[in-house]
Amino acid sequence: MPPDHSVGDWDDVLARAGVNRSTAARLAPRRLRRLLLAAVVAVAVAAVAAPALALLLGWIDRRDVSFSNGRPAPNVVKKGFYDLGEAPGLPRPRFAGVLAGRAREVGRYRVLGKRRALWVAPTRGGGFCFLYEGLVEPGRADAGFGGCREYGETFRVRFVLDPPAAEVGRRAARRVLALEGDLTARDARRIVLVYGDGARTTIPFVYVSKPIDAGFFAFAVPRDRQAGKRAPVRALLLDAAGRVTARSYVPRPRTFPHTPVSPRPRFRASRLPTRLPSPPKPPLQHGSGDGASVTVGANGVAIWRTGGVSRERARLLRGSYKVSYTCFRLTRVFGFADIRARAIDGAFAPQAAVGYVRLGRPIDGCDIAGGGYGHRWPDRFRSHSPVEIPLTPRGRRFFTDRAAARDLALFVRSRRTQQIRKLNGAAFEREFHRHYPRPGGIRYTLTERGVTFTETSSTGKRFEVVVRDGRIAGQNLNPYAVVY
Repeated sequence: MPPDHSVGDWDDVLARAGVNRSTAARLAPRRLRRLLLAAVVAVAVAAVAAPALALLLGWIDRRDVSFSNGRPAPNVVKKGFYDLGEAPGLPRPRFAGVLAGRAREVGRYRVLGKRRALWVAPTRGGGFCFLYEGLVEPGRADAGFGGCREYGETFRVRFVLDPPAAEVGRRAARRVLALEGDLTARDARRIVLVYGDGARTTIPFVYVSKPIDAGFFAFAVPRDRQAGKRAPVRALLLDAAGRVTARSYVPRPRTFPHTPVSPRPRFRASRLPTRLPSPPKPPLQHGSGDGASVTVGANGVAIWRTGGVSRERARLLRGSYKVSYTCFRLTRVFGFADIRARAIDGAFAPQAAVGYVRLGRPIDGCDIAGGGYGHRWPDRFRSHSPVEIPLTPRGRRFFTDRAAARDLALFVRSRRTQQIRKLNGAAFEREFHRHYPRPGGIRYTLTERGVTFTETSSTGKRFEVVVRDGRIAGQNLNPYAVVY
């Protein structure tokens, strides 16, 4: 109740509310108790909500995340993890055994100017794989923002530099744009970025529970802190007691003295055997094409015969330092078209016997391509491999569609087209028709900021590459080809 000397007629206020002064006096202690109870509840709520609010504002250095509670990855991301294990040339077994179906989102970070989801997946052999949304293309797992790891190095940091590579023969101003990485130290509590002038920034990170059992972080360096003495020099990993347990330094630019490079002795692949201890077992698949034939057994053993290959194709394959004898099976992975292929390298020969392990059946087709044969537009074999042998109707359609996709890819990434595609409007049309009066099946459509190139296969499948401001902005060539 207000004091009696306060301004206004308090009795009139009580009367309007239907309460007299004596009743109000009895209610005062009860109201006081309610206020005290509300205050206690407010303090308790604040105590519980403070960590969440602190996390929202970036006050907590480490956030523990439950892998099982993460949002399941969409199928396109699961397909990306599957490609990590299937991409050729990647080290084994580190990239093998990715449990792509268990991929989940564990956080979102601002990386290279955009807020991107971080997806993680466990592996069968113990370890994990990760992908940042929109930054890793299928088959390029070591491109930076994605890959697979075993548990060894406790603190791995990748600094994004501009220019990205060490300068040779001259010095150049270099900027540290960002950093990202992962850690496997369970006792880690803070990541500190140290600048050249002594300033420090704490970088928050998430630590994902088992089966991942690792932490992840990404940080965009402020523009005024990217170069000079104010730029980052090292990143520190600290435990709960504040002790530095690991550190990583920004790579310094290096110059290398010019040394003449001696030519390497030319490598020549050896001939493959003409037979294997186990012959092809029935049921057999047999096919022929471009003067060659292949017989593939249910056990994956294949016998190649190339005696009928034309002189031109045989000369090209013999001139290659190696040829790849490849068989493939068309399938779908998480709803996306995919190719499961196995290749064996060797010298071109009249007969060769190879074994394709874990390829499955039925085999849809096989081909022979030379390691020294680089496709150029227009291609001498109309963007086909020197030898193609379909074993099923699906395999025949695949070779037809792949040739169309390859033709479009070769055209778009040819040196002359890379120059022309930077032009707009009438300037583009003039240069295009001047250099390509007969572009074959290539068509184009001008857009406001670029051009869209298209080519349609004889099967009716339409391929396109979208160019915006001179750069590749989209394509639907996968899994037949790709344009970088």
